[in-house]
Amino acid sequence: MRLVCFPQTSLENDSHKIGSGGNEIKARFRWVTLYLETDDAGLVCRKCGISRPTLRRNQSDGMAGLQSKCKRPKKTPEKKVTEQVKQWILELRKRRLGSRRIQSEIGAAYKG
Repeated sequence: MRLVCFPQTSLENDSHKIGSGGNEIKARFRWVTLYLETDDAGLVCRKCGISRPTLRRNQSDGMAGLQSKCKRPKKTPEKKVTEQVKQWILELRKRRLGSRRIQSEIGAAYKG
């Protein structure tokens, strides 16, 4: 199954498009061009040591699909412990209470 046909151009001619991570992009470009030459995804994956989803992902968006994706989370979770609860915990720790007792005390404060 062919998703994208890359133009018959070498990656050296497109060096201005590479930017950072050039070696990774060149490797991905080799995978895709090898697949386009052989039309055998299994052979390419075995030869290059990659999985089929990796090959599909790298060829799906053309040259932009070869760029490294940011792995940073798009959203960060809200803080679960508010400043008020943090102060309660510190006060209860001063009274030398354990974690289970602190949990029950805070749970009772939220209910009541």
